[in-house]
Amino acid sequence: MSNLRENNKIAVIALTQGGCRTALRLRELPADVYLKARAEANGDTADTHIFDCPLAELLAKIFPRYGAFIMVMAAGIAVRQFAPYVRHKTYDPAVLVIDEQASFVISLLSGHLGGGNALCRRVSELLGATSVITTATDVTGKPAFDLLAQANHCAIANIAALKHISGALVNGEQVAVLSDIPLAEPLPPDICRAEEAQNARNLVYIGYQTATPATRFKHVLRLIPQNLVLGVGCKRNTPAEDLRRALDQFLAAHGINPLAIKAIASIDLKKDEPALLALSAEYKLRFRTFSAAELAGVSAQITADRKSAFVTSITGAPSVAQAAALLAAGGKTLVPKEIYPGITFSLAATPMTFRWQ
Repeated sequence: MSNLRENNKIAVIALTQGGCRTALRLRELPADVYLKARAEANGDTADTHIFDCPLAELLAKIFPRYGAFIMVMAAGIAVRQFAPYVRHKTYDPAVLVIDEQASFVISLLSGHLGGGNALCRRVSELLGATSVITTATDVTGKPAFDLLAQANHCAIANIAALKHISGALVNGEQVAVLSDIPLAEPLPPDICRAEEAQNARNLVYIGYQTATPATRFKHVLRLIPQNLVLGVGCKRNTPAEDLRRALDQFLAAHGINPLAIKAIASIDLKKDEPALLALSAEYKLRFRTFSAAELAGVSAQITADRKSAFVTSITGAPSVAQAAALLAAGGKTLVPKEIYPGITFSLAATPMTFRWQ
């Protein structure tokens, strides 16, 4: 799960002359640099901007544009300026603070999901400064499941549960893992498989199911692997609302969380199908199409009862939904084709292993 701001642009803001000189050293990140007008600067350039308004006014103007802010000033100033904007770790930008002599770089806000800690280390190396990171999992060397979710292309279904998992690990408690996908070996210290857990009170579930696994654990953090491809076949000009309704029914019938889907696939005859384009845009999913010959090439992986003479007569391929899902996923079928009025769905999974680094 990435930070929902989904913005990798960096702004560097400095107030004093010394701070501005430090800020100018960070343009190679690359970053947009904002310098107070009284500082030594030659005026606006493509990546350097002079401002003479109050800092609060500048921040209000540029806040939506950036996913990370590097404030070359006292930490207290930065805290007061960003206080009105702090919402939640899934939305907050990364905020770093640097003293004007570039002795210390402090990761102040959104160290994990916003990438603040990683940026802090990068800036510290660039300036030859000391990085200051205070998140407990980093300090103690424990697994940080928000970062692991990002690295393994997993969505976090219930971010509120993360604090219980992190807290347990920091306090030296065992945390269990139950996974629908393979786990890399060896597991980190204090992490054990659910079936082997003896003292664990908390669980991390890595899987597709919408229902929380029936377990004895007090808290369950749910990570959703985003490696499923939805194969779709439908009649020409199927209404978009019919497609969405059928998809809801299909996913509910199999208990599949919609966040697990990474792409939609179909035959190239459907590359301009309005309902499929609308579905792709609504859920921000890649839409892939294949020729009839490409789809026919995987027919050996599809059982005879899943092939259709009617579909072959129309498209030239014995299977559309299942074959397209298999081709796009490069893996195996998770749910064979299921038919709704004028619509066919299938799900395939891309091979995936949950790794610890």
